[in-house]
Amino acid sequence: MKKKILIIIGIIVLLGIINSKTDKTTEKATQSPSPVITTPSVASSKPEDQIKALIQKKLEGNNNMGWPYEEEIKITKDSTGKFEVIVKFNADDNLSKGLIKTGVQMKVSEIITVLFTERQDIQNVAVFALFPLQDKYGNAFRGDVYIAKMDVNEAKKVNWSLDSSTLALTILPKIYNVSYPHKIF
Repeated sequence: MKKKILIIIGIIVLLGIINSKTDKTTEKATQSPSPVITTPSVASSKPEDQIKALIQKKLEGNNNMGWPYEEEIKITKDSTGKFEVIVKFNADDNLSKGLIKTGVQMKVSEIITVLFTERQDIQNVAVFALFPLQDKYGNAFRGDVYIAKMDVNEAKKVNWSLDSSTLALTILPKIYNVSYPHKIF
């Protein structure tokens, strides 16, 4: 029964993602224009550029509110020579808070999966999902609604050969550390 529910939720989320990529009518004139993003060549000699290219591939395009998925990518080398990665992205809107959260979990899992399966030099990953919020004075802003963190020690224990939906919706959200700075879920 749970598996059927997860499959149905996965299909709904995927349809929302596909729809967000094809429906540009939600973009408002008041929103800032999308920045021009130059993707570094994966064949670049710098590991930081290779890591950034992997992330940018997962964050191509705009969300269904017209903002670019990619907000910020920071890559630093720690004292052991491994990389600490911080990613901020703009989450998609959806019909309910539960579906928004599911969409965020899928995007977070995609990023974490590509980093820990494609690279052996990642120490820690932190992924921040941004979403439109309103403060108590009625002012709109985009704030962190979901923060997921995972280190290499946890990543080594994951069975990465499972299908992506199982990883994204069942396995990884139970493993990575999550915090909700603005409680919308």
